Amino acid sequence: VASGVLKNREQTADGEEKPLRDLELVLFSVPEMQSCQVFADHPLHACNVNDSNWTADPDRPERWNVHLLIAGFGIKGQQILMQAMNLGVLHSGSRILVDIFDVEADKRREIFLRNFDADTLRWNEDGNFAVMHPDAADGSLVLRFHKTDLRGQQFATSLRSIQEDMPLTYAALCVNNTDVCIQCLTALKQLKTFLNSRKLPCGDFPVVLNLEHEEPVAQFLSRDRAGYRDVASACPRTKVLTMQHIVNAGMEKQARLYHEEYQKIQEGITGDHPVEWERLSLFQREANRYLYHHSAVKAEILATRGLSVKDVRRRLQIQEGHRYAGDGDRLLQQIVSDPVAKELVMLEHRRWCYVMAMQGWSWAKTKDVDNLQTPYLIPWEMLYRRNPGVCLYDLISCLPEMEQAEKQKNSRT
Repeated sequence: VASGVLKNREQTADGEEKPLRDLELVLFSVPEMQSCQVFADHPLHACNVNDSNWTADPDRPERWNVHLLIAGFGIKGQQILMQAMNLGVLHSGSRILVDIFDVEADKRREIFLRNFDADTLRWNEDGNFAVMHPDAADGSLVLRFHKTDLRGQQFATSLRSIQEDMPLTYAALCVNNTDVCIQCLTALKQLKTFLNSRKLPCGDFPVVLNLEHEEPVAQFLSRDRAGYRDVASACPRTKVLTMQHIVNAGMEKQARLYHEEYQKIQEGITGDHPVEWERLSLFQREANRYLYHHSAVKAEILATRGLSVKDVRRRLQIQEGHRYAGDGDRLLQQIVSDPVAKELVMLEHRRWCYVMAMQGWSWAKTKDVDNLQTPYLIPWEMLYRRNPGVCLYDLISCLPEMEQAEKQKNSRT
């Protein structure tokens, strides 16, 4: 989603021009809006926050591992993956494994690859999997592509194989053909039956159908609701093609607030004057929107520890309206000595690195906006050693505006 400002000239009845008036121009992508709504209705972390699925405590990285299956890698599947690279960051040290199945996986992989710098997201010689460079971000991100006919037995066999590497936590079926979708559902049901029969790890992970025509599949599911109890339909195109979803005033307001708070941090650290929202590049606006979508994730992660954003702010002694001027050293010392606060800022930095990588940024010694290069695309500990002041920007996760995300979380539960 991109937006900008147009200058509108109006004339009075006698032909005289009125003063210039700003109009907001909003360019939107329906598949992107649908994928955002998918994860809003069916969170990617649903399996992770369900205590019945895990014995690991919330402080251990493996509790927050994400294993996403994407069947079909057209525009919808690609949007699901991009949103998952933002929303799947649940811990600074967790693993994110994405298995993508498509009969044209090789061709569609090449198109998707163009979004990334080759040194940031590294591909193997065969081109069937990619790994985020360990010096580019914390944690682990692996994308595996499978050129597979989803209608054949090979898909069902492959499901057992990928499950052995890490238990699946989410599945998104992004195929347009009804028969193929039903065959994928059958294969997933067979997988769960197989795992349960052998008492192997198999959480009740969500299965989301990203279809436009749901009726035939709905009829199929109605025959065995118990067997497909974890299956849900994603929002259709008609649901997001409303003025409320296109404008999304709540998201825009929150994204602007994040930008304003980010500017306060920067002003307190560098003394630079704030930049107005209307003067931001489209990329900068989009970065704030990604942060907005991840805010509810952070709120739920904190809730598993019995904490809120306000609790973290209190532990760091951050006052309302804090601008960090002259207080950076104290805050940094408190962050590194407080495990919860440190994890929260490390988590935010990892998420930021992934968003930058998706936009094609790479590491360089000096920042170069024109060539999409930044010295901050590195793991948090490395950043703390080289340029500790920059770590304060990750405190945006602890600001009062995050409390709005907690309200969103509570309204869903």
